[in-house]
Amino acid sequence: MLNIPLYNLSGGIDFLHSEVTMEQSKTKCSWFDAQNIEINKTGSIIKMLGNIELGQLTGQKILGIQDYYHKSGTHFCLVNASEGKLYNFDTGSGVFTELHSGFSLIERCTYVNAFDGCIVNDGVNDPVFYEYNVTPAISQCNTPSTHRGKPLCLHKGRLFVKTLSGLGYSALGKYNDWTTANDAGVIEDIWNDYSEVTALKSYGEYLAIHKKSGNVYLLTGNSPETFEVTPFGDKAAVSQFAVNNALNMQLYYSENASIYPLTHNSLGQIKLDDEISLMISKDFSNIDTSKLTDITILEHPIKNQVWFFMPYQNTDDLSVCWILHKIDKKNIAWMKRVALPVTCATVVDNIILTGTSDGKILQEDFGATLNGAPLPAFWDSPWFHFGMPEFLKSADKLFFSCSGERLNKFKYFFRKNYDRNKVTNTKEIIINNTNVLDYDSGEEYDSGLVYADNIPLRTKKKKIPGKFLSLQLHIELTELDDDIALLGLVFTDIISEE
Repeated sequence: MLNIPLYNLSGGIDFLHSEVTMEQSKTKCSWFDAQNIEINKTGSIIKMLGNIELGQLTGQKILGIQDYYHKSGTHFCLVNASEGKLYNFDTGSGVFTELHSGFSLIERCTYVNAFDGCIVNDGVNDPVFYEYNVTPAISQCNTPSTHRGKPLCLHKGRLFVKTLSGLGYSALGKYNDWTTANDAGVIEDIWNDYSEVTALKSYGEYLAIHKKSGNVYLLTGNSPETFEVTPFGDKAAVSQFAVNNALNMQLYYSENASIYPLTHNSLGQIKLDDEISLMISKDFSNIDTSKLTDITILEHPIKNQVWFFMPYQNTDDLSVCWILHKIDKKNIAWMKRVALPVTCATVVDNIILTGTSDGKILQEDFGATLNGAPLPAFWDSPWFHFGMPEFLKSADKLFFSCSGERLNKFKYFFRKNYDRNKVTNTKEIIINNTNVLDYDSGEEYDSGLVYADNIPLRTKKKKIPGKFLSLQLHIELTELDDDIALLGLVFTDIISEE
């Protein structure tokens, strides 16, 4: 008889490997599938937090949102909406204060914090510069009519903006000077690549220039005399929103349905690493390719995560969020969040805020519900064959080891023999964190162990019915008060009929 303990469930979703080859070692357990389940810092897998409404612009669509950090130490949440207006949104009171009008009624703005203010650019009109506590608060950037488009970036004290097929740059330290000789200028001939610029993003000493052709170029130098553009890679970001610096990388979504990282090597040189999304890129076939430019990438600094908001087919707006979780220097995991569809997102003072098509501002990763509605979640284990995929086998019990940090109320069933339609009866688990039964007298007991600031470890033991070639555990949370903090699984008394 064989006992198999699995106390590292941090593998994340794995759509790359087959049912038989998916990793299920004692060191790390990958997930066959999951939704709204994440890896907790204590080592358990838990139900994700939901969101809550902070305020609403009735009758409008939120088109863009930005954290403007002022030198006074204050964070301002700037919002542009479908009436062409720019607002300051007070996250505490839920009040919108109009700052400016005249923006596009349909275009999402790009924002750049620069020169103690924030530049707001709808890609159609001349961008504006907003600065808190000065008069006038709004001024024009005076860009030439050829300098139009969403790509906009601050790099080494200059603004860089998309032109017809290249980029223009402002005078040093100026947002509104594009004409001073030997200081401001234009770079049009980029290696005979006349496709338009899709994104501009500073990364260390370099400015990465992403182009519609799929090519990436790097700008080096500090002034017009020293500027030099060199070819770098053939996988480019699809838009200004689909690239961001996070976890010491520049991550971006490419038109070939993959996510790539720019990193630095030990010598400080920039390099393009292999695709980082191999485990999940199969699911990207469900993305609505007509909305690729809406893809949004944000870093969640508190959780060591990067959130990728995606527009999926047959859904509204950005309906799916893939989350890259950096576990340690060598290991990452992918998790899938499906919450309320949103139109845009940003991080304000370490809090993720999103906008919606009905004018709401939501705080994400907060509370147990989707703004009051249940947050459904599920987790599918890999197909366990215990190293014997060709032999019929049985197992006596499965021990659910759960952390007392959560209620641990959920339903589960088993699937057998790689058949997702062949399921056992659904059972419910409710682990009582106050009245713990003895091991010999019931199915629930206290292990006597504590971890992570004296949080108790609770265990539930359940029978595994019948024989099987392979076994998959499905856990689901559908009720308002369902929750989970699962630390590990132990299969006991496994017997093969070999």
